[in-house]
Amino acid sequence: MAKLNSEKILERVSKYQIVTFDCFDTLITRKVRKGNDVLHLLDALVSKQYHCPLHYFYKLRKRARYRLVRRNFKVDYTLDQIYRELAKISKFNQKQLDEIKKLEVQTDLRCVVPRYDVRDLYNAILARKQKIIIVSDMYYTKDIIVNLLTKCGYKGWTDILVSCEENSKKLTGSLWKKYYANNKAKSIHIGDNYLSDKFWPRRYHQPSIMLPSSYKLASASRFINPNEDIASKIIQGLIYNKCLFNTPFASKNPCDSTFKYGYAILGPLFLTFFNWMKPYIRNKQLVFFSRDGYYLQKIYKDLLNSSKNYPKNDNYYLYTSRTTVACANVTSFKDLKEITSLKTFQGHLKDFFLNRFGIVIKDEDDRYVNYVNKNYWVNKISKKYKSVILAKFKKDRKDYLAYVKKHVKKNAIIIDLGYIGTIQYYLNKLLNTNFAGLYFYKPPFNKAWRHNMVSRCCFGPSIDLHKWFIFRKTLEPFLTAPYGQFIRMNGKQPILQPCPYDNKHLKHLEQIYQGVKRFISDLANILPYDIADIKLDKKTAFNNLSKFNRLATNGYVSQDLAEVLSNEDFLTNLKRKQNFKAKRH
Repeated sequence: MAKLNSEKILERVSKYQIVTFDCFDTLITRKVRKGNDVLHLLDALVSKQYHCPLHYFYKLRKRARYRLVRRNFKVDYTLDQIYRELAKISKFNQKQLDEIKKLEVQTDLRCVVPRYDVRDLYNAILARKQKIIIVSDMYYTKDIIVNLLTKCGYKGWTDILVSCEENSKKLTGSLWKKYYANNKAKSIHIGDNYLSDKFWPRRYHQPSIMLPSSYKLASASRFINPNEDIASKIIQGLIYNKCLFNTPFASKNPCDSTFKYGYAILGPLFLTFFNWMKPYIRNKQLVFFSRDGYYLQKIYKDLLNSSKNYPKNDNYYLYTSRTTVACANVTSFKDLKEITSLKTFQGHLKDFFLNRFGIVIKDEDDRYVNYVNKNYWVNKISKKYKSVILAKFKKDRKDYLAYVKKHVKKNAIIIDLGYIGTIQYYLNKLLNTNFAGLYFYKPPFNKAWRHNMVSRCCFGPSIDLHKWFIFRKTLEPFLTAPYGQFIRMNGKQPILQPCPYDNKHLKHLEQIYQGVKRFISDLANILPYDIADIKLDKKTAFNNLSKFNRLATNGYVSQDLAEVLSNEDFLTNLKRKQNFKAKRH
């Protein structure tokens, strides 16, 4: 069967006078994993407001509806009827129950979002002057559903049929029987539930179109995680229902834009990292290294804006690079030999000395070197230019040391992506101190264990280098800045290389950041408690990144995202190609 899209559906429904739509999970969805999770969110709010145990209200609310259903399962009951039944079995007084009932509707209003592609489809049908009737099994009355639909941008329907007001249900077929008896015009139905939206219409010889719900698409993609706490349910709702699988026409890799990548993949990852580091940063100055720390610091500040409880530390963005801080430690030819021992360089010596030391060597001394002969020729040329190099490093060391001492406090802690700990090592050596480092990931061959440095990581350490490659391919390309690598301080002025990215690349980086920012904001606005107080599963956050990496490696990635996820390493002079190639959709 050919995959459905909006154009095919519009063509199919064009010959019908009436198009009926299911409401929940078809026209609108919620910012929680499943519709029932709205009650879990309500339970958390009730628990906080009325000081009752968690899950107490949820169980009562479910029990009240179950008692009604046992009396007559063929009809749906209204919200008012459910709360009247709730009054018989709970300790809440009538005033409190009225407040909670109002809170339930308000909570659902906060949670609902349109399925944007379905809304476009709905509006296109409406523009053709076809009648639209919304048919739903729900305990909300028509006036509440109107508010939900209006909030999501829907209008222009001819009628709304709700099971609790019609004393019949789609699920049992009785509502369809009543509808088809009263409407003789040709109609077609669009919905997500097999029994309610496909089986019964066809039982009455009426056509229907199935649009999968966001939850069904997410389950099929294996992005769903089994965590049952309320924060996980909201996070999954934001990722799946609002972002990745909001459209029923989702591709193999639904993360097909830079904004979605930031929102659904990197947003939870960054939040997990920043919440993990909370215990280690009390009364510390946070130092973010250029260029990895450019967006890290911005996301940290966004988190502070969304949270009252997250530690509001003094923080500073430090201009630094492996080359600069290593060169600042050079006081002898022995030190110079240590920092030229990097084995991954291949290219012209002219480029090596210019990029690493800012030294221009003569053409007669230039030659192409590779992994095998690099150290021999670098040491030979270094001896020839020894006095020039050391004199330059002496001035650079003085300027950089003054800059670092002015801005980096004694209680500083380093926040960075990872991996080896080179800058942390040389910065500690320069200042004769032992700053701790907090990283996303560090492999077992980092410098910490060799030099007694305090170094912690959120997603490791691990002997599984596959993690390192995933971070390098998917996270590192984003953690950069809209300017080139830091070279040195010229007095108090930082000297930077030209920006290696064009405007299109920078725009995509900003879109990824806006996705991360929006995720944090959306989560903070819907959580029943402060965003800093949630406990996140590190394994789940990394697994989503790993899942994206696997799909992108197989070509399921947009061209824009494939282009932005590329690595360039000016230190080794090896310009990396893009990590993924967009082959499929």
